[in-house]
Amino acid sequence: MASSTTTSLNKWLPKPNSPKFVVSLFLFISYFLNVLSSNYANNNILSTCKFDAIYQLGDSISDTGNYIQMYPSCSYASLPYGVTLNKATGRCSNGLLIIDYLAQSAEIPLLDAYLNKNGAFDHGVNFAVAGAYALPTQDPQINFLSQQVDWMVSYFNTTCRYDKDCLKKNERALFVIGEIGGNDYNFAFWRRKTLDEVKAMVPKVVEAIKYAVRRAIEYGATRIIVPGNFPIGCFTVFVTKYPINDTNAYDELHCLKYFNNFAIYQNDLLQKAIEELKEEYPNVIIVYGDYYNAFLWLFSKANMLGFDPTSLQKACCGIGGDYNFNVWIWCGDPIVPIWVSSISTSTVYSLSISCTMHLRIKALYVFFSKSAGIPLLDAYLNKNGSFDHGINFAVAKATALPEESDLQNNLSEQLDWMRVIEYGATRIIVPGNFPIGCFPAYLNRHPLNDTSYFDELHCVKRFNDFAIYQNDLLQQAIEELKEEYPNVIIVYGDYNNAFLWLFSNANMFGFNPKSLQKACCGIGGDYNFNWAISCGDLRITVCSNPNERVSWDGIHLTQRAYELIADQDIYPKLQCERNDLYRSVV
Repeated sequence: MASSTTTSLNKWLPKPNSPKFVVSLFLFISYFLNVLSSNYANNNILSTCKFDAIYQLGDSISDTGNYIQMYPSCSYASLPYGVTLNKATGRCSNGLLIIDYLAQSAEIPLLDAYLNKNGAFDHGVNFAVAGAYALPTQDPQINFLSQQVDWMVSYFNTTCRYDKDCLKKNERALFVIGEIGGNDYNFAFWRRKTLDEVKAMVPKVVEAIKYAVRRAIEYGATRIIVPGNFPIGCFTVFVTKYPINDTNAYDELHCLKYFNNFAIYQNDLLQKAIEELKEEYPNVIIVYGDYYNAFLWLFSKANMLGFDPTSLQKACCGIGGDYNFNVWIWCGDPIVPIWVSSISTSTVYSLSISCTMHLRIKALYVFFSKSAGIPLLDAYLNKNGSFDHGINFAVAKATALPEESDLQNNLSEQLDWMRVIEYGATRIIVPGNFPIGCFPAYLNRHPLNDTSYFDELHCVKRFNDFAIYQNDLLQQAIEELKEEYPNVIIVYGDYNNAFLWLFSNANMFGFNPKSLQKACCGIGGDYNFNWAISCGDLRITVCSNPNERVSWDGIHLTQRAYELIADQDIYPKLQCERNDLYRSVV
C-alpha cells in the first residue's frame, strides 16, 4: 500500500459530482487505511480493503433507523428529515450520514438498523441509537453503549451458531464504535455540572468505549475505527444557548473555546486508551477517527467546499435568532422553514455544519409549560381564563402563614381554592427558597462594609445560610410526605443551587458580569434598587437589555434567568414518559 503524509490539501478536493462531505471524512479515514495515493478523490477508496461488512455502534451521528423503530412518532420519522432522500429513514439529517459514505466507499450496501425487522444484514448491521449514552442510565427510555454491545453479541451468537467461519468473516469487516459519549457530557453541561464534574466523567466514558472495542475483538474484529468528539463549541445549539459577549471566549472560527477545549481533553484521553488497546491487541488495527480536526478543517475551508460562509453556524432546518435556531421550536415543527434551494445530491451534507450536529442537546432549560407542551397557565382569578390544561393559583406577595400576612392572600387561601393529593395529584414539585442573600433587595437593605459578611459571589452569607436552613427542613418534610404517600411522586425543586449555578456561570450565559446584582427595572444605589421607588414608578428606567441581567426588579428574576432555572433536573425525577422534545437527543 502506498502512503503519503505531506500531500497538498488540493488533493483532498472532490470531483465535481462527488459529495463534498467526503473530503472531511477522508482526512482521517484515509490515514487509517494507509492507502493514500495520488487519487484522493476516488469515492470508492475503501473498496481496496475488501471489507465484507460494516458494524456500527453510536448515537444519532450514525443511527440509520433504530430510534424510529423504538419511537415511531418521533420527528426523525418524518420529513424534513431525509428530504434529500425523498423520505425519512431515521437519519438525523437531511440525507446521508458518515456511516453511509463509508459504506458507499467500501462498495457495501447502506446499513440497515438492527431493530428493523425487515432489514438486510448480509453486509453489516447498524446498532447505533439516537440519544444514546456511553454510560448506563436508570432511564429506560435512553439507550446506552453496553446495550448496543449486548445487541451485537446477541446478533453474532445467533448468526454464528451454525457457521464456524462466522467469526473468521469478521476479520474482513470494519467496526465503527462511536462517536459516543457526547450525550453524557452535553446533558451534564446542561444540568449545571461544573467543568471538573464533567471532566470526571471522561475516564468512565472512555472505559465504556474500551469495553465495546474489546467485545468486538472477541467476535473477530481486526479493523476498528473509534471516533472522537466533535468541536461542540462550534455547534449552533451551543453558540445559541451560550451567547457570550466577550470576544475572548471565541476562537477565530467563532467557536466557543470553553467547550472545544473540553472536547480536546476527552479526545486526548480517548487516544491514550486506543494506544493501550493497540498494545493489548497488536494484531488488530485500531484507529482514532479524528472528527474534531476533520470538522474544523471543513469549517475553515467552507468557502472552498461550497458552503455559504455567511451562514456556517446557522441551522438549515430551524427558525429564529442569529443562528436560525430556537430552543422551543425544532426542526419538524410545521412553522419551521427549510432552505430547500440549498439541498441537492451534490451538497447532501450542507446540513452537516449545523443540522447533522443538530440536537446534541434538546433544550432542558425551558419553562415548565413549554417543556410539557402545555399552553401557558391562566390565573385562577382571570374570568376569561382558559383552564383546559391547568390553572395558576399563585398570587404575588402571598405568604405561607396567614398570621404573617396583612395582604389579601396566603397559602391557606390558595389551598381553599384547590387541595392537591386529596384531589388526585400524583406528581408534585415543591420548590425551595432562593439564595436571597444574592438579591438586590437584601443587598440594598443591608449594606455591609465588612467583606467577611459576603461569600465569593458577593452574597450576604447569613441570609443564604437561612435559606439553606429552611430548604433543609422542607426537604425533610418532603421525605415524610413520600413515606405517607408512597404512590405519589413528590420532587424537591432546588431553586437555591440552580440560582447559584447560574450566578457562578453568568458570563457563560451572556449575563453582564458587571451588573449581576443590579436590578434591570429600578433606580438608585449600588444595586439599582430603592425600596421606596419600585419598578413601575414613572421615575424608573429599564435596562437596555434585560437578557443581560439576572434580577428584574430587585426581588424577582428576568425571563432569561427563569428560563435557565426552570429545568432543575426535575423531569427525570417526575418519572414521566418524556415527550419527543425532551427525549430525542443525538
